[in-house]
Amino acid sequence: MVEPWRIELFGGLTARQGQEEISRFRTRKTGALLAYLALRGGKPVPREVLLDVLWPESDLSAARNSLSVALSSLRALLEDPATTPGSSPLGGVLIADRTMVRLNPEAFFTDVSAFEGALRQAGDDPALLAQAIDLYRGELLTGFYDDWALEERDRLEATHQEARGRLDACHATSLKPPPPTTHSAPPALSAGGALPLLFTRFFGRTEEKIQIAALLADSGIRLLTLTGSGGVGKTRLALKVMSEAQETFSEGGVWFVPLLPVTEPMLLLDAVRDSLRLPRRAGEEALDQIAAHLSERPALLVLDNLEHLLGRGSLDPDGAAAAVRALSQRLPQAKFLLTSRQALGLDGEEELPLSPLTVPGDAGLPPDQLLEFASVRLFADRARSRRPDFQVTPRNAEAVAALVARLEGIPLALELAAAWSGLLVPAQMLERLSQRSDLLVSRRKGVPERHRTLRAAMEWGFDLLPPDARRLLAALSVFRGSFGAGAAEAVCEGEGGVLPPGRTLECLSLLRSASFLVAEEGAAEMRFSLLETVREFASERLAPEERALLERRHAQRFCEFANEESNRSVIGADAIAKYDAIEADLPNYRAALERFDGDELGLKIAGSLGYFWKTRGYFREGIAWIDRVLARAPAPRGDAETILRAWALKGRGLLSEEITDFPAAHHFYKESAALYHSVGDEESLALIAQNRGNIAYRQADLLAARRFYNEALETFRRRGTAWGIASAIGNLANISQDEGKFEEARRQQEECLRLARENGDLRMAAYTLYNLGNLAMAESDLPRARRFYEESLPELYALGDRRAIGRLQNSLGFLEMQDGNVDTAEGFFQKALVVLRDLDSRYDIVFSLEGFGGHARRVGRPERAVLLWAAAAAAREAHGTPREPEEEMSLAEEIAAAREALSPAAFEKAWAAGGALSLEDAARAALDGL
Repeated sequence: MVEPWRIELFGGLTARQGQEEISRFRTRKTGALLAYLALRGGKPVPREVLLDVLWPESDLSAARNSLSVALSSLRALLEDPATTPGSSPLGGVLIADRTMVRLNPEAFFTDVSAFEGALRQAGDDPALLAQAIDLYRGELLTGFYDDWALEERDRLEATHQEARGRLDACHATSLKPPPPTTHSAPPALSAGGALPLLFTRFFGRTEEKIQIAALLADSGIRLLTLTGSGGVGKTRLALKVMSEAQETFSEGGVWFVPLLPVTEPMLLLDAVRDSLRLPRRAGEEALDQIAAHLSERPALLVLDNLEHLLGRGSLDPDGAAAAVRALSQRLPQAKFLLTSRQALGLDGEEELPLSPLTVPGDAGLPPDQLLEFASVRLFADRARSRRPDFQVTPRNAEAVAALVARLEGIPLALELAAAWSGLLVPAQMLERLSQRSDLLVSRRKGVPERHRTLRAAMEWGFDLLPPDARRLLAALSVFRGSFGAGAAEAVCEGEGGVLPPGRTLECLSLLRSASFLVAEEGAAEMRFSLLETVREFASERLAPEERALLERRHAQRFCEFANEESNRSVIGADAIAKYDAIEADLPNYRAALERFDGDELGLKIAGSLGYFWKTRGYFREGIAWIDRVLARAPAPRGDAETILRAWALKGRGLLSEEITDFPAAHHFYKESAALYHSVGDEESLALIAQNRGNIAYRQADLLAARRFYNEALETFRRRGTAWGIASAIGNLANISQDEGKFEEARRQQEECLRLARENGDLRMAAYTLYNLGNLAMAESDLPRARRFYEESLPELYALGDRRAIGRLQNSLGFLEMQDGNVDTAEGFFQKALVVLRDLDSRYDIVFSLEGFGGHARRVGRPERAVLLWAAAAAAREAHGTPREPEEEMSLAEEIAAAREALSPAAFEKAWAAGGALSLEDAARAALDGL
């Protein structure tokens, strides 16, 4: 009897049948089709409904074609009669006719149906309810954002919350404590997003998996490195091991850290932190954050593709081995699984060399015996992705066996050959490959034998491509990570490129079909990338002078893009989406900075990214790159070079300000201003004056702040810079409010709002509405303050400005507290602190702590209040950001009330304990409720 498919929808999309696992589908729509049908529980779905739901924006003809392709792809994935003994018969899982499509209810089950079925059976039995709730493993279909998926996600989350309420009610009635559940801690892979989804099935490696499991279980082995040539399948095996190790490392989790996009060893620890989804915090090193998160919990970290970071790096001369050693020392409970073409050479490292898949030694074996070899099953599976009816038959068995043996079982070589199944039969593939092998061996004497075979497969497939596609593949080797079609066109087309205008898209399609290129749907566009082995192969097709020209075009393209986004759009309504685009291309920006750090182009890129690094929290990395290019770029020879250096210095000041290093910020702003002054750039000087005014305002030096703001306003008015005029007036209004000049402040804020709306500056308008709410709060006009806050908040959400959202939520908390709504106030402080802590907005976190302190006093917890106020006071002193006089008086009254409720010894103890807390520990204490 065939084992049914288990389709898991909570936390993502995975399908398993016995040892077979599909962790990624060939297109996102194929996966969406399976998920949609699975959620229908085997009920028939009209084809027209599928077209409307899954392809709502496509024309009817294209949508029908896409559905047919997706159905063929699903059938090839789920039904495999020719190559997997004991698998489902054709039509045994996917049932479709001209009008309806469904899954066979007897051939699959889902985690969603298990969850909902358990809830129906549980009734009001607390034990059964707890078991049912435990089956909810995080939100449905993370990574899918179609309307139907979002609706189902919301429905199931509401069902989950309703069940939790029923369980709480049961225990409130029985007065028994609820049994422990794990619904709040989903498996680490889905919770952390650590396991990349795979396009294709995994074959073979049974002995290696057993060996790896035994090594990981050995208490004396903490560092295991899978080594082997490119294309042998190191990453795929590591991912398979990860998927089977979740239960063993359930406490700390299993985490995948892809290192191909990382260009410098210095960034390895940042990559680990990002994979753990830890926020970037100013003043806190990545290693410290990782250690704090995992030091006491057994965890498995998979560091993939280390070889290019070993023993090199201008920012980290020791290379990546030093970072891995530091990780292992700081994480005594963790195990490390590494993939690399060479071992790291660390003490205690265990190396497991990985060989290619086994191949048949006898080309005369019948199909059923050939299919016992993992290499043959892999080739056949990949061939069906190009030709769904492909099978190993008596007619082609000998050619398949010889071809697989010729390719020596190297998985990447097998995939590259199988990619041509739509055009060539196995005998033709073998003939063409054999014709090329001797020539390739003689041309590449220094290449290892196994790698030589892989190169033969790539060379053969490369030569089958049209000339334009070959030229494009070589040119694409200058990219790092992934890239969009627009970037490829900008770098590779036209004068100085390798293609005539208009040819890139067609060639990208050809390269994808031939498996030289990986394509994946991004947030705003399709993203393309090269496997590292393919990238190296393609790079060899470029002459040194051609590579140098393309690398410069690459850097210029990303420099121009960042320049446009950082300056024209930084205050626009779509800034967040454009910053998303920059973030998707970060590996390309890093590559450009590495290549041109001693060039004016590198200086320009670093300067152009200043606002991005500031907004997205890459404070430390941005500082490192700017310092590097400032140290290496040539001295300015004219006005243009002077402006570039001033631009980078201004960005350095912005980042120093974000980590609350105000002395450094002033220093870099002054250096930048001196250069801008030498070239007569008045507008940039005014912008720096604004920034220096902001620092002075935060430090409660209102006299200096007013001077800087007036200086900026004068320049902006003289030059007619509308956004600058509005910004300066709004800043001056804040000073007027702090001085108690409420009428003047209102007049200035209303003028700022008028100018912002006239200029279409939605961001400035939202900020000003918020400031008008603060002014109403200062005047104790709570209804008016609420109206302004509620008008500002949706605008800030639309803009995606998380920092401003956090600040406004703090203000709403203080408003609700003043209005007597204590519980509502705490909710706003919680929301604010979660956002602000994630952004490491240290200046604003202090206000959250003070709000939590006020709430604690009002609910009868004076010691907690004193502790949080003391932590906030210590942070203010450390940052040099005192309270305004009115705020100081109000808080002094709060502290006096708490002091009356405590003994002198208890008060002093709480104050001392709070003053000793770091800002991070204080924020954690506030959110955890102590």
